[in-house]
Amino acid sequence: MQQAKTVIDVVKLYGNQRTMAEKLGVTEGAVSHWVAAETVPPKQAIKIERHFGPHLVRAVDISDAED
Repeated sequence: MQQAKTVIDVVKLYGNQRTMAEKLGVTEGAVSHWVAAETVPPKQAIKIERHFGPHLVRAVDISDAED
């Protein structure tokens, strides 16, 4: 499997926005906001990287650490 480089790629790994939200303990609206903004908050990006492993998702690729 190819490494996820965008928030949309990460949503695809989870299957859909609802499942991603449930797995991360956030609202579906939050995930929708991340998709629109094309970035994930740093703490959530780290959770995602830990869930899939850095070979599939690197937090630095999907997060703007300056937020």
